[in-house]
Amino acid sequence: MSMDNEVCLVWLADALQQLRQEERTKIVGYLEAVLEEVVLEAEMAPK
Repeated sequence: MSMDNEVCLVWLADALQQLRQEERTKIVGYLEAVLEEVVLEAEMAPK
């Protein structure tokens, strides 16, 4: 995984944590979907 992807994943995880604390459920749902796609793409990328 590239450094850019790792930085994006860290940002997404931090954003999700913050939004969960604020009980912003709609945006949490959207970001969780984005996170799933990023992880899937990273797993499918040639190594």
